[in-house]
Amino acid sequence: MELLFAFFGLLASAFFSSYEIAYVVREKSVIQTWFQGPIRTFLSDPHKVIITILIGTNIANILVAITLTEYFLQTLNVQEAFVTAGLLATVLILLFGELLPKGLARAHPDGILRRSTRPLFVFYQSVRWLVAMFDLFLAGPIKRRERKSLVQEIEDLIWKGHWERGDLTRQEFQILSNIVRFFDRTAKDLMRPLREVFALPVDTPIPKIFEMSEPFTVGKFPVYRGKIDNIVGMVHIKDLFGFEEGDQLEQFVRPVAFVYDEWGVEKVLNQMKRQGVAYAVVVDEYGNCLGWITLQEILRGFIRERVHYHETR
Repeated sequence: MELLFAFFGLLASAFFSSYEIAYVVREKSVIQTWFQGPIRTFLSDPHKVIITILIGTNIANILVAITLTEYFLQTLNVQEAFVTAGLLATVLILLFGELLPKGLARAHPDGILRRSTRPLFVFYQSVRWLVAMFDLFLAGPIKRRERKSLVQEIEDLIWKGHWERGDLTRQEFQILSNIVRFFDRTAKDLMRPLREVFALPVDTPIPKIFEMSEPFTVGKFPVYRGKIDNIVGMVHIKDLFGFEEGDQLEQFVRPVAFVYDEWGVEKVLNQMKRQGVAYAVVVDEYGNCLGWITLQEILRGFIRERVHYHETR
């Protein structure tokens, strides 16, 4: 029985190690296009994915070491059992839990990711509280350092330029301050709530769309599968002109980005840039869809800051 559990732990160690390499070497925006809903949201946060893998790897390796020790305690004294189990566990984990699976993952990352993402997500669901704790205490300081980003650097430069060197007029300082405050907003501040978004099921017949007025009013709209909180992409109404009989709406769906509601404008824009899209679904930490945000609306918010300044002069 002990050897069976050790074998299971070794398989689990190989699973997590291979997924780690496959996830690192493959483009994140490509991986996300293969999945929908909460799984896609999970994959969009590298901190959570890596922490989940590390937790799984450590649990698997501890299981191998403990079960092998229990097995050798049946025939050896305590000291000999610990030494033998430790050496054997190290060799087995190194060969079959690290080197071989990682080599396989480098050669076939797509296959590993497609087959292993759903099991990894199930494991993440079972240890979500532990991932959240490590994310808070370990990744939190890193994220806070990252957030001393462009926004804070610009604020420092504006402050020094205005008060120390006198290079900026009061009006110029106010304009730049408004811009900085805009970039300090989050996706939740700029999004349109889901209840206000016009969206269509992905199985909507195309001729029926041309009978509606809303698609032509908005020009671009998200599409969903099943429920509206499972958005799979967006459709540009101009793409539907000239459709042929038998064409399905899903054929015209374009990808969208998935961003967290707490992300700042800078991070949202970077995510859109990485994926080459101008539209994003805003989700909370549990993957629930909250709203819809577009590059056009972000720019509109930026312009409003400028208009607000001139109106309040």
